[in-house]
Amino acid sequence: MQKIKRECILLVLISVFLLAYALNVLQPVLGFILLFFLPGYALTLTLFSSKEIDIWERTSLAIGLSISICIVSVFIANYFFGIPVTSQTIMLEIFFPTGIFVLIYFFRASRPVLGEDISLSVTRKRILSVFIILLILILTFNLIYRIHWNYSYPFHTDEWQHMADGIQIVEDRSIRLTIPYYRDKPARYDLEIGCHVFLAESFLLTNRDPVLFYKFFPGIFGCISAFILFVFIYKITDKFLAGVFSMLFFAGLKSNIFILGLWFFVPLTMSFPLLYLIFYSMSKGLKEGSFPLLLSATIVLLALALIHPSIASFAYMSITLYL
Repeated sequence: MQKIKRECILLVLISVFLLAYALNVLQPVLGFILLFFLPGYALTLTLFSSKEIDIWERTSLAIGLSISICIVSVFIANYFFGIPVTSQTIMLEIFFPTGIFVLIYFFRASRPVLGEDISLSVTRKRILSVFIILLILILTFNLIYRIHWNYSYPFHTDEWQHMADGIQIVEDRSIRLTIPYYRDKPARYDLEIGCHVFLAESFLLTNRDPVLFYKFFPGIFGCISAFILFVFIYKITDKFLAGVFSMLFFAGLKSNIFILGLWFFVPLTMSFPLLYLIFYSMSKGLKEGSFPLLLSATIVLLALALIHPSIASFAYMSITLYL
């Protein structure tokens, strides 16, 4: 009876989620949940129990895997099967793997019902830890976003170019390997198509003006990078303060228009959190012989190859040397 009740609650929540999205209620928030959390979290439920990873690791994996799944699924659906890139098809392409992950989780005999095996014990130490991390994330966002306090548009030329690539996908409803900011749109090899697909997804799912909305991406991905770096350092050193100081160091990195940096959202800065997650998943997966972690690293590496092939090559060579 309790299992049926929990499943009914889950179905009601999903129905409310879809209804709210369809009615354009809190669409930006719901769009970000789809892009940054839902599919990855569903996959972590399938792959990991609470004994294998804690809430910090689950959250970082959920974020990184969600970004990766959203990019890879939409890219494959459109580029290889010709499915148009619209808000409806993107939702289906995200919900389809998410639904599969949830079903696998429910029907695996060794797994309890959703949420029962996720430890969320509340202690003063844990509350303090969460408060510190949130405080640093707010600081990180403000340090990165400060250049937009009096300027509401993308700051760097590269940002305008990547935004144009994302808008082209939205307008054409297809991934086209052409240059959108020339009149004749000459053909080219878009080696950073993953970033542009993600931008197109975010523009469609949030239903916000791309020009005015783009300014938030540097801060958002800066916070994601800082958080995943914290988890990486915290877990390999087993020292919470080491992870905290790594976040502060990351937040204090300098940026300017010549060397780019955290102030700007480009494929390079988008790659940082995925790179940290790959190193964490691969190092721990090899150390513990954990297939789920190695699988997670592979999925993220595949998405990274679509976002920034040079960084993906660096990650691959680093892993090879580590082996």
